[in-house]
Amino acid sequence: MKANELMIGDWANFPIGYEKIQEISYQQEIGGYCVWFAASATLFPCKIEDIEPIPLTPDILKKNGFEYNLDRGVYMLGIIFQVKPERNGMFSISICGCPQLINTVHKLQHALKLCEIEKKY
Repeated sequence: MKANELMIGDWANFPIGYEKIQEISYQQEIGGYCVWFAASATLFPCKIEDIEPIPLTPDILKKNGFEYNLDRGVYMLGIIFQVKPERNGMFSISICGCPQLINTVHKLQHALKLCEIEKKY
């Protein structure tokens, strides 16, 4: 992953499991970016290359309030946000009719933020 792909609040797969990013900063001593996550009220750094994106799944969509519309073959959140399963683990999202392919939770988070929708994941 790259620092410019992430935002504070994004969920990512850290070496200890799924965590929310609390901070992103350049660390001179390691010559690269670190992302920081919270564990027991303490911030812990992790090199950005040591984290992985969380794959987007139908289960994650359902847990976050998306409902599957059998007639359209899409997961819907309200009337303007639709997510359609595609091949190879990809999903096509459509916000007000504007489609884009995604396959990770943090990219879904960015799309939802554009619509001012906050989810737990």
